[in-house]
Amino acid sequence: SPSARGATRPRTQSDLHYLQTMNEPSAEKQIGFVEALQATWPVMVGYLPMALAFGLIYGDIWLSFLSGLWVFAGASQFLSLKLFQNHSSLVEIWLSVFFLNIRHVFYSLHYLSRYQHFPLAAKVYSIFSLTDETYAVLANHQGKTTVQDARLVWRISFLNHATWFLGCILGAFLKALIVLEIKGLDFFLVALFVILLVEQIKKDRNYKALAVAGVVGTLALYSNSSLWLFWAMGSCVCLSFFLFRNPEEAS
Repeated sequence: SPSARGATRPRTQSDLHYLQTMNEPSAEKQIGFVEALQATWPVMVGYLPMALAFGLIYGDIWLSFLSGLWVFAGASQFLSLKLFQNHSSLVEIWLSVFFLNIRHVFYSLHYLSRYQHFPLAAKVYSIFSLTDETYAVLANHQGKTTVQDARLVWRISFLNHATWFLGCILGAFLKALIVLEIKGLDFFLVALFVILLVEQIKKDRNYKALAVAGVVGTLALYSNSSLWLFWAMGSCVCLSFFLFRNPEEAS
């Protein structure tokens, strides 16, 4: 019988991932990185000017560094910046950002089965870095094996995250080194949401949801409440469960 020293323990899923990783040729790893770059370069091109605008508006290098690294939430970063400038309470900022990003909960639920067998580090980072654009890219690209798919997911996520992070830092450095007149640049957030709204209408043509959001938003805006954005978002979320029986239409 084998000794205790030579006895083998059952291999876990992590062990199998490790062995598959070690056996994968370096050329295949390089091809995987090139494939990720080819898949997500349009997102990277779009992220860079947005991040530059954020860094220019924010101005503070260290805060831009932390925001780009740990927040990485595009529209939410612009929204929180505007709320900070308006001296909004931390509760209002937190709730507004939460309702703005609540859709990411459904993104993660959709990819639960795909992420199930990923290594822990890849799983955590993939969930953290899942944005609207990354979600769209990943929906059209998947690796042949679990290991290849895990690599593809985190590489796409990392490339998008790195582009956004570097753009935030570069914008803040430009603001510090060059005297720029950026008055009106904060309108970028309004333009961004208008573009997202138009694209959403062209895709879904859900005019009932558009009407509900328009009425609720207008009433909240003219309520003279400092929490008007929170009440508008909260009301739309609550009304959607009563007015739309189809879960996809409600979302």
